[in-house]
Amino acid sequence: MRYNILDMNNRETIETLPQIFNDPVEYLNYFRDSDTYKNTYIKFYEGKKLSSDVSEADKRDVFEGDETCRKLLIEFARTQDKVLSYAPEYYSEDFRENIKDYFSLIQDYDKGRISGHDGISAYDRLRGSYHDAAAQVLTASTGVPHRLARGLIQVMTVQKGLDTFDSAGQDERRRLLSTLR
Repeated sequence: MRYNILDMNNRETIETLPQIFNDPVEYLNYFRDSDTYKNTYIKFYEGKKLSSDVSEADKRDVFEGDETCRKLLIEFARTQDKVLSYAPEYYSEDFRENIKDYFSLIQDYDKGRISGHDGISAYDRLRGSYHDAAAQVLTASTGVPHRLARGLIQVMTVQKGLDTFDSAGQDERRRLLSTLR
């Protein structure tokens, strides 16, 4: 996912570079307007009986609060080459502090500062709590459902080269269970 300056100057490569969004609202709107989102949203509610007083906004919140939507966002970023880059000016001070801590923790791991089975297990738990804290702040400041906020953070983390789409796209429940073992 990382592209260096040489890639930027290679005309043959330009067409394969992702479209990068800095504004999370613009990115989310682009995602929601995609056929990928719309088709999965329809399938999500296929065969389900809903009360007539359930609004479209309520339905969207339920869908976006589900693991299905988080994983869809990761896959959308991967397959459509549309990624969200972290640009601090679009976020609250609280979020900027949380995401800085989250990115720093991942960088510490990448630099080999955390090792051994116990250290890695503790790191996984700590990373999860930092990720969750950042997602909570993003949810509070934007109204985006928590799981979708986690997905947005994961896309930013992949774009920074701190994670991979394969790892980010894993089912979070399974990941949580594996850290508890």
